Amino acid sequence: MINKIENEIIPKTVWNIDDLLVLNGIKKLQQIAVFIAQEYKSIAELFSGPSKHPMIKKFLSLGQKVIREELQKGIEYADHQRKNLSKKYSVVSYFDSKYPRLLRSINYPVLLLFYSGTLPEQEEYSRSISIVGTRSATQYGKLQTERYIHSLSQNGFIFCSGTASGIDSTVHKFCLQTKANSYAFVASGLDKITPELTKSLCKKIIENGGAILSELPFGEPSFTYNFIKRNRLLSGFSHSTLVIESPEKGGSLITARISFEQNRPVYAIPGNVSTSTSQGVNLLIKNCRAMMTISPDDILEDLGFLKKDHTLTKKDPMFESKEEEKIYSVLTYEPMHIDEISDVADISQSILFGALLSMEFSGFIRQVPGNMYLRT
Repeated sequence: MINKIENEIIPKTVWNIDDLLVLNGIKKLQQIAVFIAQEYKSIAELFSGPSKHPMIKKFLSLGQKVIREELQKGIEYADHQRKNLSKKYSVVSYFDSKYPRLLRSINYPVLLLFYSGTLPEQEEYSRSISIVGTRSATQYGKLQTERYIHSLSQNGFIFCSGTASGIDSTVHKFCLQTKANSYAFVASGLDKITPELTKSLCKKIIENGGAILSELPFGEPSFTYNFIKRNRLLSGFSHSTLVIESPEKGGSLITARISFEQNRPVYAIPGNVSTSTSQGVNLLIKNCRAMMTISPDDILEDLGFLKKDHTLTKKDPMFESKEEEKIYSVLTYEPMHIDEISDVADISQSILFGALLSMEFSGFIRQVPGNMYLRT
């Protein structure tokens, strides 16, 4: 047995983890491996007689020579995975009490999930959300990502994403800053993560209490077709999905589509209709494939974590001077340069600096790189 298995297998099957590794290595049966482990006591029993399941029936019709070859591949697969499992990497099976509970409910759940780090507790999945978006994220997209994570994390949410540049990496980097737990799915084996910058980010995610996960075996590179598999697990791992910026044919739209098909809530932040990075999210909203959200409260309310009193109105911030009030009226949720603020508000730089600092301390505004300011 593999020493790194942390929990006893739930007694729904007599298969041990070594047997499950062999089964998982038979590619022609991988899609229904969970079904096989539930219906049969062993691989020997599976091969011993006829079956009514069309995939098994087709496999058994290949003949003894092909079956032996496929079984040998499964054994070699299992040996290779065993050699890579160590203190750094772990594997959890569908029958393990630590297997992500929401993944069990998707069509054709994976039999084995490889990971490095710490998996969430089962009760945490009710407040889990995948945040995805374009690699070519704008400052607007990154700021909205941070805004939603900041609010949702205060309400006990955990976050899931890929590891690409843009929105994905912004999710994990901001979670690191705020000590929120994040989980990253990769489209390769855990030992084949590239480039080096992504490896560094993954290490920090693990150190922060999160995990890196993949259904793909050790040694598997990130082939293009693996990203759809990755997106399927990414959406299945989480209770809901939020899309922040995506072109019309962006990969994050695949995640949104799969999440929609899995009957999970999908949310999208609308963007500028004239920019390519907003075309995908705007179409999701237009085609009723995602609920439009303009505030984290929209998600919290929709999921039942926030009860709004519509009889109350939002109170305006209490300013210490007329200058602060004027500055706030000029600012929006888009970053504005300090020179532009000075010109539009007609306030001298000397007074402006002090007022901006006071407003930032009060939490009304926020400074971003480049002497830019925006409302919080």
